[in-house]
Amino acid sequence: MNTPATSKMGPTRLELGEVTIANWRTLPYSRWSFHHAREVLPTEEIEAGEKTISLKSMPLDLDDLLFEGLQGQQWTLKRLFSESETSGFIVVQDNNVVLERYFNGLIPSRPHLIFSVSKSVTGILAGILAEKGIIDLGVTAETYIPEVIGSCYENCPIQNILDMSVDTSFTESYLDLDGDYGRYRESTGWNPYTDPANLPDLRSFLATLKPGTGKHGDVFHYVTPNTDFMGWLMERASGKTYATLISEYLWKPMGAERNAYVTVDRLGAARAGGGICATIRDMARIGMIMRDAGQALSKSVIPAWWIKDTLTTGDRDAWVKGSFINLLPEGCYRNYWYQTRNDRGAYFALGIHGQWIYIDPKSKTVIAKVSAQKDPENDLLDQVHLRAFKTICSALD
Repeated sequence: MNTPATSKMGPTRLELGEVTIANWRTLPYSRWSFHHAREVLPTEEIEAGEKTISLKSMPLDLDDLLFEGLQGQQWTLKRLFSESETSGFIVVQDNNVVLERYFNGLIPSRPHLIFSVSKSVTGILAGILAEKGIIDLGVTAETYIPEVIGSCYENCPIQNILDMSVDTSFTESYLDLDGDYGRYRESTGWNPYTDPANLPDLRSFLATLKPGTGKHGDVFHYVTPNTDFMGWLMERASGKTYATLISEYLWKPMGAERNAYVTVDRLGAARAGGGICATIRDMARIGMIMRDAGQALSKSVIPAWWIKDTLTTGDRDAWVKGSFINLLPEGCYRNYWYQTRNDRGAYFALGIHGQWIYIDPKSKTVIAKVSAQKDPENDLLDQVHLRAFKTICSALD
């Protein structure tokens, strides 16, 4: 097993003062709370099994690799780690850990909030449940959840929900405290309740989302509640909680090393769109299984047909009409995964505040990163990450 560099000590809860629902996603509190989320929010355990995918330590000197940072400057990984408030970073080639770093008090055994990388995990689970006949990706949403008749999900094909092409008026605005996104965060328990006498919950909120003015499938429109809805749908179809499904069908079969957990609302509804907390080694294992055609511990964990569909299909026209075109001008999106469509065939999962799983098939490399970036979104820093990851993988060819 790899012995990583010692984590730089981060602030303790006592040093920070009171960490609350109102401040936990802001600096300096987030350097601590992003890897202590269960001490701030209610959660449900995602249990690992007895077997694990072994990772071997074969460290390489990648610290002096140069890539283009902000404003045309030449950066190294040290600069990237500092600028992006990195808490954990791991590079795995084949089954070998070639680089592993920890900061902000994070340690290898402690799960970190992975935000919207959770969506990509949810997409994997949807593929597994489809393979097992538990859900049918070819039907519309109200087939499983009739409570959403009259909402944006009525008559919406499940594949459009997985591809973020639902026609909805909901706007993803992370700094919105009073509008749709503020109400959404409050329903998940991530924001303070504004009316203690009338407490919201996630599923009731999802049923209120209104249609847009177009039609399903036309435009890539990134909406986190879509993935929370998929979590609800999979729970309804299976009769099991989201955390139980992840544990039974992914975490144990894939050989995760540590338990993970997911945040839940006041009624126990999981935040499938952004609430998973996992170690960076287990994040890397997810990438390794995607890279290895769904195989782990000598068995199929993720359906190979679903991985092929995720990496080769996707509505390019819908992507071009969407608001993420500047992130990946040649890219696409499918089943909650981003395709770069670059010359290396790389693809990735991405979460706000700097969470990543990046997979480079050409060099058989997986990179996982967790951070406490100040801003939820930073398009320029995202581009720096992509250049850094490509540089690392090119050096490992």
